[in-house]
Amino acid sequence: MGRAVRAPGDDAEKVRHLVTRGGVTVAIDELEDGTLLAEIDDQDGAPVPVPGWLGVLRDVTDDEQWTGAGLAR
Repeated sequence: MGRAVRAPGDDAEKVRHLVTRGGVTVAIDELEDGTLLAEIDDQDGAPVPVPGWLGVLRDVTDDEQWTGAGLAR
């Protein structure tokens, strides 16, 4: 189930879906253009490896254009 999320001061809208499998919870944001952006919350612990079931096409962890501010531009 998703919910619309609007960050303060931006114009980027998304629907967030929370998916839990094998003890890993992934927040999947569905952007207005249909792009899916997944985020794994490691709860400030050791980084969690990307689960194979996620089907990642590209890791954008260090790409500023995929931050909330970058998406709002």
